[in-house]
Amino acid sequence: MSAAGREKSESKRKRTKSGDSQAQKAVDSDAEELVKRVKALQTSEAMKDHEKDVLITFKKPEDIQQALDSLNTDLLIQGFMHLSEHLKICNNSLGEDATAAQRQHQERSQRVVYQWAALSDNFGTIEQAWQNTYTYSISRLDSLIPLVISQLLKTFDTAAGTKYGNRLAQVVLDKFMKAIYRALGMARSAACVACLQLLCHVAEFGRGEHADRVVRQFDWTLKGLAELANTRAVVVGLSVRRLWVRFVLGFFAAERCRTYNELLRVRSLVSNLFICVEKDSYADVHALLSAVYESIVLNEGVSRADKVRIFSVGLMGNLAKAARATGQVRLADVGVARAAQF
Repeated sequence: MSAAGREKSESKRKRTKSGDSQAQKAVDSDAEELVKRVKALQTSEAMKDHEKDVLITFKKPEDIQQALDSLNTDLLIQGFMHLSEHLKICNNSLGEDATAAQRQHQERSQRVVYQWAALSDNFGTIEQAWQNTYTYSISRLDSLIPLVISQLLKTFDTAAGTKYGNRLAQVVLDKFMKAIYRALGMARSAACVACLQLLCHVAEFGRGEHADRVVRQFDWTLKGLAELANTRAVVVGLSVRRLWVRFVLGFFAAERCRTYNELLRVRSLVSNLFICVEKDSYADVHALLSAVYESIVLNEGVSRADKVRIFSVGLMGNLAKAARATGQVRLADVGVARAAQF
């Protein structure tokens, strides 16, 4: 190739390279602009959510007291619903992208609840409202009040709120076990789900501070408890069976519980968790087996004889039925690592 040809070829190559570079810069610029727009949109949405949260929350502890202190059923329902929304903000897990305003607002919301608890006479307004609900069978409140108490226990499960949570848990155990038993007798009701959730929170509060009392006080001979283990109905987004499994096995995992071995003397309590286990989803079977393995099998406080007794021929037969299940499982739902463990 002549010198003129080489020069022409080199010039063409430089023009092509320059064009590619400009095109890449344009692509990068578009990408940066898109990222800025997405961030601006997210910030805008976060600000809108924050503005909504500010409108929802109580501003003073006296406002909470006033909302719950009413003999009018409709106003009482509104008051507990308002408090429930307030507590959702208190218990919301803020991510790394949360704004300073959101974090400050959550802290203020929690502070208002603590101040109300300090002013409250052993949560007398909640006690009176639930007593009236139990006496007059007020349908909406029989699930709303236990839900709010569960949310309060979650809010109080901190160093600053422990004393309030302990008082509230004691109120539940002293005053409302009959109401809870009645709700558990309606396995597919919202009240049953709310009370199961409440029992879980009471037993788990403070790393199991009240777990021993729950073990000894709860009536494990109630008719219908076996039905809870086999009720797969989902009510208000929660599974009755999952909550019952969480409640029973939670005692073995609670750090401060010392009486969990007494539950092994309750006939069929643990083994009933495996009845019709083949009907469970893959994820539920995995969760059940993992919980039993970690809280019972690896638990040095449970004797070897008790562990052998738990895994009876009947229980192993139920597991064999689950193992023969041929349903398809999406790895995206359970994860490759969890699939490998099963």
